[in-house]
Amino acid sequence: LWDLAPHDLSMILAITGTEPIEVRGEGAALLDNLSDFAHLHMRFPNGLRSHLFASRLNPYRERRLTVVGTKAMAVFDDVEPWERKLAVYRHAVWQD
Repeated sequence: LWDLAPHDLSMILAITGTEPIEVRGEGAALLDNLSDFAHLHMRFPNGLRSHLFASRLNPYRERRLTVVGTKAMAVFDDVEPWERKLAVYRHAVWQD
């Protein structure tokens, strides 16, 4: 995972501001001895959760981080040009 997504993991830890209390991960080496893809799920003490997926087998480059809140979501897309890297989408989360 450290060669596939070190910056993604660092951004998640910076956004949450804490270390996870639970980590679950899975990866697979399909072509050689290096992981070709990895899934990482983390749960944090403040109730936040994260899911990270990284793959060296994707046919296109994708570098996207989505943060979902109760009033909006922010999407950081590192592949986009500078002026379009960050987009904020207003929305409401329905709660019963």
